[in-house]
Amino acid sequence: MKNILSYFFKLFLLAIIALFIKHSVAQQVDYSSLKEEITKFVKKDMKKKKITGLSVALIDNQETIWSTGFGYEIKSEKKKADKNTVYRIGSISKLFTATAIMQLVEEGKVNLDSSLSKYIPGFSIKSHFDTAGTITVRSVLTHESGLPCDYYYNFFFDSPPPENYATEYRKLPEYLKNEYVVTQPWYNFSYSNLGFSLLGNVVANVSGMDYTDYVVKNILDPMEMKNSSVIVNDRVKSHLSKGYLKKEEIPTPYIRDLAAGAILSSSDDMANFMKMIFANGKYNENQILKKETLESMFQRQNKDVALDLSFKIGITYWLENPLEIAGIKPVSHGGDLPPFHAFFMVIPEYKLGAIALSNSNSSAGEVRRIVIKMLQKALEVKAGLKKNENEGKGKKQELAVLNKQLMKQYLGYYASPFGILEFKQKGNSIVTKKSVLKIKFLPVNDENFLVKVKVLGFPVKSKSLKKLRMQYLFTDQKNLFAFLMDSTLIGYAEKVTPPEVPAVWSQRFGDYEIVNLDCDSYSEPAKQFVPSSIALKVDKKTSFPLLQMKMMKQTITFPFKPINSSEAITYGIGRNLGETIQFTNEDGEEILMYSGYKMKKTE
Repeated sequence: MKNILSYFFKLFLLAIIALFIKHSVAQQVDYSSLKEEITKFVKKDMKKKKITGLSVALIDNQETIWSTGFGYEIKSEKKKADKNTVYRIGSISKLFTATAIMQLVEEGKVNLDSSLSKYIPGFSIKSHFDTAGTITVRSVLTHESGLPCDYYYNFFFDSPPPENYATEYRKLPEYLKNEYVVTQPWYNFSYSNLGFSLLGNVVANVSGMDYTDYVVKNILDPMEMKNSSVIVNDRVKSHLSKGYLKKEEIPTPYIRDLAAGAILSSSDDMANFMKMIFANGKYNENQILKKETLESMFQRQNKDVALDLSFKIGITYWLENPLEIAGIKPVSHGGDLPPFHAFFMVIPEYKLGAIALSNSNSSAGEVRRIVIKMLQKALEVKAGLKKNENEGKGKKQELAVLNKQLMKQYLGYYASPFGILEFKQKGNSIVTKKSVLKIKFLPVNDENFLVKVKVLGFPVKSKSLKKLRMQYLFTDQKNLFAFLMDSTLIGYAEKVTPPEVPAVWSQRFGDYEIVNLDCDSYSEPAKQFVPSSIALKVDKKTSFPLLQMKMMKQTITFPFKPINSSEAITYGIGRNLGETIQFTNEDGEEILMYSGYKMKKTE
């Protein structure tokens, strides 16, 4: 009887196992069509955009569905790009910095709502505001700190970099003592690489380890990211991609702000990072972050910031949904360290994620497009969800009629990330010009406008532009227009009037040269990130005084207003705006100071 019972038990057990296997096989998702479709898309895109090398990865929970390369890692050697090719991932590095900070929060060594100065002895920065507010760790993680976007002096180093470049970020607290914030904390979203470089100082000071060593020991190694590093070293050299501009190899500059954008990685290694997210912060047996910590990073942090409107950001992760599928809650981050570009996105609820990495300057928007397309297809295959093909089609949106008082309020000069724009009336719409661009704003209601663009008189028709709109805001006695792509905040335009220029400032107009940087020691690729010329001048058309810099093969102008005999503030709010220009006296000579550069007027 015992043998018979044992026999039937074994049969029963085998039947259960068979059913389990059958069920598991039935649940497997066939991604073969996705691979075929994306391969065609990528190859076509690379040819059209002249992209030399690119790698991608697609993750479903703990399985790497696809990790591969296209084109070349090193074109001159005919070395093909693959899943192990190492690229500079730019600002995706910020996700690793945020992970490091949150690990220290879990250990009780950092409080997100404590002052940044608590963890960086000697850190201070000036303010023009009556109530300066407190720059907290949280506000830096969410780009709501009011810190300048960048500190340009010694931001880039040539290739190869000086021996001690990997510790240059430790000097930032000293550099910033004579600088100013651009806004009060939690006033508006304003992207800041400088802030994240300071977080690198927090990691180093609190952990007692250099930022580079901390990230390797506590994040990269536990996640078996063997082809990843903060700096170029033996971990990454054997698979390190060259950089390309128009398919021509160029040297790649190195950056000081390691915690903001220096990390190097591969598609296969970034797949491990995604797997950690889908395993609630765990990779194999290593708990990188607690589940609740990770979940908190995906929660909106800026809901009380009025100027951010519908834009949502978590703890460093962007919470936008560009997938054109309602109800999806992806989190993402892009990275750009020219000529390298990358884009990372995961959908925690569906445990799907994708990364695209490229070594070519022309791939800036393409890596994002590829990731979006991969995840749209993956959601269709895995969950039967399809993007809305009819988005933007159908009934034409009706326009409103602005009354004369509103129209008058909206017209005038505006400081924007694109320089000074003049808003003029044309019928019931507002128009402005910038170089060969003509932009028209069409009112949907008193505060929201559709945007139409023409180049050299020809309409620009693109799916992206159909999502572009602007929204009017009046706050703190400021007239503002916010530019949004869907719900993603692109920037602001602030209504301004030409200021009166005191005589002491009029005497300063002219050309300047940098005196605290030897540009001749830089190669051509590195030189493009250093201003080749700087001038203070008056715009003859608008009468605005301008700080004008030639950098990255373009002329950048910042209109400014003097606030006293030695200081002026650039107009506008947002990235690279609201910054302070200063004059000091050194050895009897007047010195122009801007973002760490010291400049003398040329004869």
